Amino acid sequence: FDQDLAKMRKRALMLKNRLGKKSELAEESRARFYSDWTYSAAHLLQAIPGLDHPQAFSEFLRLPLLEVRKILAFLVETGLSEEKRGRYHIGTASTFLPRDSVFSRSFQQSWRLRVLQQSHDLREEELAFTNPVVVSHADFAKIRELLVELIKEFGRVAEPSPSEVLSCLNIDWVKVR
Repeated sequence: FDQDLAKMRKRALMLKNRLGKKSELAEESRARFYSDWTYSAAHLLQAIPGLDHPQAFSEFLRLPLLEVRKILAFLVETGLSEEKRGRYHIGTASTFLPRDSVFSRSFQQSWRLRVLQQSHDLREEELAFTNPVVVSHADFAKIRELLVELIKEFGRVAEPSPSEVLSCLNIDWVKVR
């Protein structure tokens, strides 16, 4: 019973089991998509009115048009995007990166680096928060659970929200060792 209970606890801690599973890209496509923030940014930007064509992507992301076209071709090839008359829309495929994925670290790092690049110029409505603390083991677990609930609530708000602003949420809650 103890072993079964331990397995159930471990499964309950995994975010992919708590948030609902999304279809995953093939291994080679995952390696490319999660290698750099620009792929997921271009994928998400398609939902914002006026930012659904290569020139707009190029200007918004400050990337050469040729590079943007390669990113968009990849997104169409994987089903993450659909192209109609030069306009791009989010496709039927979606992604979820499991915590234990070999691509998780590079994906998180690329977005964090992107956010750090603009951290010197935060606007009033933006938030950057770092708070090292010392807590008990029990409270560490409680705070983790609160963050998981926050992430679930975040998804419930973000999912139906009209697409207007490309945003990024980074949350780190780790035991420093």
